[in-house]
Amino acid sequence: MKDYEKLFQKLIKEIRDNKYITIDKLETDFKTLKPHNLEYFDFSMNEIHGFKIPKKKEPCFNFLTFIQIYWFYEINNTFKGSGDFNIKNSYNSIGRPTPHKIWNDSTSKEDIEVLKQFRILIDSPDAGDNRLIGFRLTPGTYSEEFWFYNRGQLYPMQLDY
Repeated sequence: MKDYEKLFQKLIKEIRDNKYITIDKLETDFKTLKPHNLEYFDFSMNEIHGFKIPKKKEPCFNFLTFIQIYWFYEINNTFKGSGDFNIKNSYNSIGRPTPHKIWNDSTSKEDIEVLKQFRILIDSPDAGDNRLIGFRLTPGTYSEEFWFYNRGQLYPMQLDY
């Protein structure tokens, strides 16, 4: 099992060490982590979604409450772009009984069915680019489906926890 705190600290260090990138905002709660009440979480998952998280997967869900970072980059003192991400707490993300409504009247019925099971894990609030990564939670079934939502289009991802 990966040490997610170290993984994210390494990622942040690599961004900081890049001479073209300037971090404008960085917020984490690595130092204030508190263990979640797994019994309550299991009860909630079973009540809300009809499944439990396998014991061997529990450490994947208990690594942070949030990490947000926003950066911009320049080459030859010329602004070239920016980026950001906000990784949400996985317990809070999948524990939502209802999804965020991110579909509209032009969204296909098939996509709406996926989006009703979509729980946002990663977004980019500063950019506001409407690109999201989320869990797809099929009622009664534990799965490790991640989906990428890009301005109204859905794509299954080849990732797991």
